Amino acid sequence: MMKNWQAAALAVFLGAPAFAAPPVPTLTAPKPVAPATRPQIFDFVWRKVRDGYYDPKMNGVNWNAVRAKYLPKVNAAKDEAEFYVLLNAMLAELKESHFGAIPPSALGAAKQATPGMATGVPGETGITAQLVDNQLTVVRVTPGSAGAEGGVLPGYRITAIKEKPVAPAIEAIVKADANADPRYAVWATMQSVLGGVVGTPYPLTVLDATGAEKTLTVTPRKSVVPKVTFAALPPIPADIETRTLAGGVGYVRFSIFLMPLLQPVKDAVTDFAAKGAPAIIFDLRGNRGGLGVMANSIAGTLTAKEFNLGTMKTREMAQKFPVVPQSPRFAGKVVILVDEGSVSTSEIMAGGLQEAGRATVIGRQTAGAVLPSQIVTLPDGGRLQFVFGDFRTPKGVLLEGRGVTPDITVPLSPALLAASASGDPVLDAALNFLNTPIVKETQP
Repeated sequence: MMKNWQAAALAVFLGAPAFAAPPVPTLTAPKPVAPATRPQIFDFVWRKVRDGYYDPKMNGVNWNAVRAKYLPKVNAAKDEAEFYVLLNAMLAELKESHFGAIPPSALGAAKQATPGMATGVPGETGITAQLVDNQLTVVRVTPGSAGAEGGVLPGYRITAIKEKPVAPAIEAIVKADANADPRYAVWATMQSVLGGVVGTPYPLTVLDATGAEKTLTVTPRKSVVPKVTFAALPPIPADIETRTLAGGVGYVRFSIFLMPLLQPVKDAVTDFAAKGAPAIIFDLRGNRGGLGVMANSIAGTLTAKEFNLGTMKTREMAQKFPVVPQSPRFAGKVVILVDEGSVSTSEIMAGGLQEAGRATVIGRQTAGAVLPSQIVTLPDGGRLQFVFGDFRTPKGVLLEGRGVTPDITVPLSPALLAASASGDPVLDAALNFLNTPIVKETQP
């Protein structure tokens, strides 16, 4: 039988862009929602939250008044899009992450429309763009990717995508969800937009390092990243990259905390331990979280003593997230890279190992979206993600709304990005840190 802590750790700490970003406009007509089903769906959502949310005081919100406020509006909604916008507005009244409703039409999703682009299979460009000094800036370009082939370089500031200015879009994204970290919301939405449609070229207008405007052509490719199924969600991309860096330092990047990646991550740790690697860098930038139990299991390969990553509290219980030492164990230095795309389980792993003195965290402040949640199917086939607990570090720090503060913050700028020989100043900072005299870290 599964132990209580294991059951608790299987809670979903998954921050999906579908929940954090505003609805993406499509080129197809919104589906109608039968008026007779609206009260049923609405009541399902309202009651599920009322009965399952960890705080019986509903975070100070009068949940009955919220019901009275939104019920007439959802009954008058003219289509699915408007209906689900209202459902999400109701959930946003609680002012916490990990609440969201996804309409059925968004789940069919092999073919989706992206703003300003034709309907087709979503593509991949290898471009990662984030807010830097309040401007959408290219922070990484995957070597050999469509973006690299199109001439896109780190440090370029994106001003338009397919001749559509990005500034108004960013403003709309930030206004759409006052509860979300705007950096995360913009990153998550723009990753989808920049992905485009497979085989459909689009112009990307940028300012280069000198401030000169360029219009590049990017042709998205079919993603080769494997996808896995989880809970009631559509297939989710799940990839892992491992390599040996200068000085024998191990590097492990994985995109999500889901079970198909657990053993490959642990195998990589074992391999680097066998090779005598002086350090391992875990790159959790852009990792949207997933299953809490994975953070415990991975951390167990890095310690000689038991400790906790934190405590989850629901209405019924308070449950610690214990880390149990595993063999073989990696005893070298541990660095974790984070940014605003590091959410949920990523923050639990980074914050827990940092607080235990076992890892040095480098990069940018994380999103602060760290709440255990559950995903259920709605009566119309849509999905509801709702929070049933909170999470605090062993020292009682609430990461929700705060995030993990790096030990070494790397303040990105277009100039720094353009000047980096590797194209990745955050990874450069990690390697520079590891090239300093190795200081024996605490073994919790």
